Amino acid sequence: MQVEVVEPMGSTSVVYLRAGGHSLIAQLDAATKAREGGTIDVVIDTAASHIFDAETERAVV
Repeated sequence: MQVEVVEPMGSTSVVYLRAGGHSLIAQLDAATKAREGGTIDVVIDTAASHIFDAETERAVV
């Protein structure tokens, strides 16, 4: 995914990602190698995910 923004937050970083028409916000370890303008491979642990509808902002899962 394309890395749009990386926000360092101490022990974690909030990373804003985009691929195709889809966007994702991820909380990653502060040691992440994600850099703005770069790309990273993403694997999603659905058991530890919170998914929201972009229009209604209601939880989907």
